[in-house]
Amino acid sequence: MRKIFLSLCLVAAVCLQAKPAFDFCLGGIYYRIDQNAALVTKGDAPYVGDVTIPEQIGTMAGEFAVTGIDAKAFYGSKTMTSVTYPATVTTIGENAFTGCESLKHFTISPQITFIAKSAFENSGLEELTIPATVANIGDDLCKNCKMLKRVVIENKQITEEQFANCPALESVTISDNVLTIKKKAFFKCTKLGAIDIPQSVTMIEERAFSGCTGLTEFHTSANLQVIRDEAFLNCSNIKTIDLGASLTHIGKKAFSGTAVEQLSIPASIKTFGDGIFLNCKKLQSVELDNATLSDGEFQGCENLSQVVFKVVPNGIPKNVFNGCVALTAIPLPEGIRTIDYNAFHGCKGIKEITLPSTVEQIGNGAFSGCSALNHIRCLATQVPTTSGAAFSGIAKDGLRIEVPAVAVEAYKAAPGWKQFQPKEGQVFFPIE
Repeated sequence: MRKIFLSLCLVAAVCLQAKPAFDFCLGGIYYRIDQNAALVTKGDAPYVGDVTIPEQIGTMAGEFAVTGIDAKAFYGSKTMTSVTYPATVTTIGENAFTGCESLKHFTISPQITFIAKSAFENSGLEELTIPATVANIGDDLCKNCKMLKRVVIENKQITEEQFANCPALESVTISDNVLTIKKKAFFKCTKLGAIDIPQSVTMIEERAFSGCTGLTEFHTSANLQVIRDEAFLNCSNIKTIDLGASLTHIGKKAFSGTAVEQLSIPASIKTFGDGIFLNCKKLQSVELDNATLSDGEFQGCENLSQVVFKVVPNGIPKNVFNGCVALTAIPLPEGIRTIDYNAFHGCKGIKEITLPSTVEQIGNGAFSGCSALNHIRCLATQVPTTSGAAFSGIAKDGLRIEVPAVAVEAYKAAPGWKQFQPKEGQVFFPIE
């Protein structure tokens, strides 16, 4: 009896699996009935050639208006060349046209209000206009569309990975309705040569334009407040970056690996992620109007030769100028209290440095590897705390350390400083 029961269960399971996803087929188009309306759906075989969807269909069960294109309806229909649909269709389901390699053109009609995730992913589309009437769009809309060249966005949404990995995309028009450009929206669109950020945009999310090697410049809009992590990471041909006065936050590595040559950091920016301009190897000069620096902010900027502090920074954080070998001098303003570890590590061009009277602490490796440094002028009467590694790798021969006259003996005896006092001769001198 147990064997018979198991056999019946297996037969039932096979029957359930064998049930088609469609309810019937008319004129070569498959349909599924949902709430007294018909949805075009996936059939037994891929669609081919030109497909024309009727406004209404009649069956033994009655007549039904065709109101939507179902999830995966045309999925993998590689030889389907066009789809014409009636005004009654208002929704396009998930992966509806995924893998339709021969579908070069598709018109999103004004009556369409919803397009689900990945609707045109990996399709052959060459251009697409999204009308303002589309209220909701899922992520990955045209992801990996290798032939997509032109996009017009008239609605309010740019979703995650909406046009990611579209290497032929060269023209994007964004309406003033868009508030946020979502994560990886244009990730690795390598042919995109320019992007005009409309005034309505207030946020650019993580990696939105990362890897867009065709971009040559970036200008913030009047209302842009937030640029999140790696938004323009490895946009290796961006030479001009204009950071507007509305910006309040820039995320980590936001512009790392770009070709920017000059920068002005506005006072409006209050918070930073680490390594914002990491490895910007063509960066030559920076003006800092804000009081906040971030860890590794200019690390690896090997051509950076000029840094101007227009306000007193809160401190010099770790790795901020690490590896900036073209720096020969850097004026540190009064008010700085801390210089964190590896802040100027490997700055081989710096020959002399003046530490302001307010400096209280110098971190481990702060000036390590500054092999040309032979003149240190510290204005602090209270000896800054440090370690022996803070100045490791600098040449002791010919080294001159100038300190306030009242503190010469204190420096000679202080940890991290006394190592420079030779058995014979003089290294510490009073400031004249």
